[in-house]
Amino acid sequence: MSTKSVITTGGSGGAAGTNGTNGTQGIQGIQGIQGVTGATGAAGGSGGAHTAKRYARAGMSSRNGSTDNTGDTMVTLGGVYNGGKDPTTTHGPANEMHNDGSADWVGGYNGALMYCIGTNLQFWYNGYVTSLSDCRFFAGLSNTVGQTWPASDSPSGKFAMFRFSSIASDTNFQCITSDGSTLTVVDSGVAPVANTGNVFAIEFVDSTPAVNFYIDGALVATITTHLPGNGVLVAYQAGVSSHVANTSLCGFSLVQVWSDR
Repeated sequence: MSTKSVITTGGSGGAAGTNGTNGTQGIQGIQGIQGVTGATGAAGGSGGAHTAKRYARAGMSSRNGSTDNTGDTMVTLGGVYNGGKDPTTTHGPANEMHNDGSADWVGGYNGALMYCIGTNLQFWYNGYVTSLSDCRFFAGLSNTVGQTWPASDSPSGKFAMFRFSSIASDTNFQCITSDGSTLTVVDSGVAPVANTGNVFAIEFVDSTPAVNFYIDGALVATITTHLPGNGVLVAYQAGVSSHVANTSLCGFSLVQVWSDR
């Protein structure tokens, strides 16, 4: 999913039909008229396109710590630490965000509550963390966002998020959904590497219903229980919190969100 557009097109048209066979010749005596050759069958029509997605995009500049947003807002959580970062062989251009020195506050970005669950939402985030110690990383879609959320490993709210928390003794990224009262947590099997970017994607399949989680294009979890309900408005958020100021930073490169409407 992360390496291809989420906007899918219909299948190609079917091949033209073959010519019909000649009709059988009439019996001798009363000479029958030879049947005419059948007409060529029409080509099959192309498959219909998937419902078009619109997207809201928020991106980082490569060096100066500024932001670029299109169709959504970018609320700064914490501050930019030592400006923006150029791309390397292990991550893309990013702003490295810190938590302003307050324990458990978040350094990162969030958007506006402008996406409605029930419209086949799709979330895509490219980023990294700078340290795996004293680190609580969350990225996804939630009806509660801000610099003081999440302040725990099991936060309140309705959401679908990725988590990595050294405080919770996570060794891999966790895939989490919440209906506002109960969480479902599934281990992705993918371990983070400091200063190495990953592409995180979350796909709501409303017809099932289910939420699919992807890391670097590979499906790592499908959750069907304790999902946020249809009609809930959510925003994106990606960030890192620490008990100690600036122990781990959030390298935020790019986020996109798609919906049917």
